[in-house]
Order: sequence, then C-alpha cells, then structure tokens
Amino acid sequence: MITQLYKSVEGHYEEANTDATVCGRSGRASKNSEHKQRNMKKHQKNKSVLIPGLAVLTAMILIMAGCVSRRPDLVLGKPVGPRENRAGEPAENGKLVVYGLIEPSTFVEEVFFYHYSEYTIYDSRGQILKEVPSPQDDLFPVAATVELPPGAYKIRAHSRNYGIVSVPVVIRGGRTTPVYLDGRVHSEMSAISSTREVTLPKGEVVGWKSGS
Repeated sequence: MITQLYKSVEGHYEEANTDATVCGRSGRASKNSEHKQRNMKKHQKNKSVLIPGLAVLTAMILIMAGCVSRRPDLVLGKPVGPRENRAGEPAENGKLVVYGLIEPSTFVEEVFFYHYSEYTIYDSRGQILKEVPSPQDDLFPVAATVELPPGAYKIRAHSRNYGIVSVPVVIRGGRTTPVYLDGRVHSEMSAISSTREVTLPKGEVVGWKSGS
C-alpha cells in the first residue's frame, strides 16, 4: 500500500516537472513574458500540491513503521520456580534473580562495562510491586537478587532475542528462583531435566518449571 501511494505521488511529481520543463521551453521560444509568468505560476501550483502530498506520505510511513516495530510482549504460560521442587519455609522470604538483556553502559580506557537491564515485578493481582533497576556496571555483569515473600508473581523484562517477555514466577521461602533471558548458557542449566524446563519459542531455557 505504501509503495503504491509513493508511486502515485512520484508520478505526480514527474508530471509536474515535465509540465514545467515544456512550459519553460515554450516561454523561452516565444519570448512572451506574460506566458512565461503563467508557466511559473503553474509550476508553483504543482509544487504546492506536491509538497503537502509528500508530507502526508512521510507521516503515513512513519506511523505505519511505528506500528510494525511495536510487537506485543511474549507471554509465557508455565510458571518458573526454584530448582528445589518442594515446599520451602513459609516464614522465610525467597529470592528472585533475573538475567535479562545485557547492555553496554560505559566505556573507560578502551574497556566496555556492562549491566543487566531493569525489569518490573507484579503481584498476583497484576499490580506493580517493584521496579528493579539495573545493577552496577561491571566487566562481567551480575544480576540483582531481590527478596520476596513466598507467592506467585509476574516479571516483565527485556530479553536478548524476543524483546519484552512476561514470565510468571513462584517464590518459595528459603529458595532462589532464577529466570534466564540473556541468551547465555549458564552452568546450572545442565541440571534442568526436560520435564521441568520452561523454554522460549526456539527452545532457549528460561528456568525450572514450578512444581505444585
């Protein structure tokens, strides 16, 4: 649709230039100043029609490009829980560690420093519970650890390959629930059996599936 509209406007532009060129030549050949002035006015009129048309076309392209670039969140259905598939201590808080998108932030003496991107924690009602800022910059970024009461939550974080991802998580007392969205292979992933994997669409492991 954009291509057809662009060709249409481009065709009007070529016609306007052609009319202006023909009229300019006839004006010079006839040496009639009055006729030449009419041609100039006609050319200006064509330009006045063309410029708004190009402006509208540009605006439409930008709007449609913006709509295409805004893809919806990837929402995972299986909740991610701690490695230990058993009940924790109800009186204790649990821990959440989210390995989100790794971002370069500073460049010092020809060395890049990195950090994990910030993310948001929602409670079971869908209300924002906590905004977790990016941890301190480092050569090897370290994900922030957040303590939470036992329960069900949702995180919304940037991933390496899928944009923003919404992940349901379960926190158990005295346990740590890791969520892997950075696209890297972590050593502890080898302990996740296929029956307990929570994965992204292309098979990347996000974490352990929470037990009942």
